[in-house]
Amino acid sequence: MPVNLQPPLKLFTVEAANRLLPGIRARLAELRAAHKTILALQGKVDIEELTGAGRDGVLSENAQTVIAALHTDLERRMESFEESLEEFHALGCELKDLGKGLVDFYTMRGGELALLCWQDGEESIAFWHPLEGGYGARQPL
Repeated sequence: MPVNLQPPLKLFTVEAANRLLPGIRARLAELRAAHKTILALQGKVDIEELTGAGRDGVLSENAQTVIAALHTDLERRMESFEESLEEFHALGCELKDLGKGLVDFYTMRGGELALLCWQDGEESIAFWHPLEGGYGARQPL
């Protein structure tokens, strides 16, 4: 018999989801900052790999040391980012797009499972869409 390892869906009312928004805004800002740092570190690795090689294409010992340190920092930050994402999802909502700040909350609408849809910058949750929809299928509440 298969074991279901996924937690049950958390269903939200509009009011309950709206109460989470201040914390979600703060978490989005933290996630975005962490993501930006990770991208910058990866860029530094890329630059070091391009500039740290001699004419023979072999990385210098100094470049190898720098790259190893950057990789260590990058791995640590990526692990922290993944933990933060897990904490975000533990709230019961779904982060659909970090850049746009799109977050969905499962709800029941007309007896059917649906999603409340919020985008960072919106004051409160004012839209929903069916499961098979998406941002393009958003409808006013």
